[in-house]
Amino acid sequence: MNRGWRTGALAATLLGLGCAGTETGNPIAGKQKLTIVARASDPGVAAIDSPRGQRITAVWVSIGEVSLTPCATDTPRVLGEQLVAELISAPRTLEFSIDETFCGLRVAFARTRANLPDTAPTDLAGNAILIEGRRADDVPVQVVSLAPPDSDLQATIPITNDRQDAASFILAFDVSAAFRGVDVDGLVHDMVPRIDINPTTNSDRLRVIEGNLARAATLHADADADGVLDTDEETPISSHR
Repeated sequence: MNRGWRTGALAATLLGLGCAGTETGNPIAGKQKLTIVARASDPGVAAIDSPRGQRITAVWVSIGEVSLTPCATDTPRVLGEQLVAELISAPRTLEFSIDETFCGLRVAFARTRANLPDTAPTDLAGNAILIEGRRADDVPVQVVSLAPPDSDLQATIPITNDRQDAASFILAFDVSAAFRGVDVDGLVHDMVPRIDINPTTNSDRLRVIEGNLARAATLHADADADGVLDTDEETPISSHR
């Protein structure tokens, strides 16, 4: 399936991924894996898989490119490109093999233009992120963003030179963090039985969500390499600049 893409301003950039005790990190040997997921750190703000309260049912993202930035050069190593994924029901996993030191990981989001997957909502066309959910009173909510601000993180990856087994990581987008401080309950809908938050409707709320998204990405070590953010893996190995 052919898709048209235009890279937008939104990007999650993971910087300084060096091994503890070194300035430049250590080479990775063998197969590595990065899984991109959605999470809810505070169900009181926004939950996932909950029958009550404000809950998120789908997080659609359009990714133009995922790449590693080696410490020794600015030339990225592309891991995947032109991806559309729903991060709750079908997290996207990228497998790669690299044996050079890297200091950064970049996930550059893009606006879709045509030929979405059959399961994707039509409102994702021309946009970078689409979030669907329900308020506590069960009214549907849809958030559509063209391109939120960049996310910049720093992290330390504890990988030794002689490690030959799989090194797995999870890049999580926190929906609770995205909705923190956003008054969705105070919004009313007119003819359409849905609360819309997009560049033309309730744009003030969208600006808050987009600002939150800049700090909603976290990097985690996937200790058991199962692509699932388990309870003992919830502490991020990243921090925001």
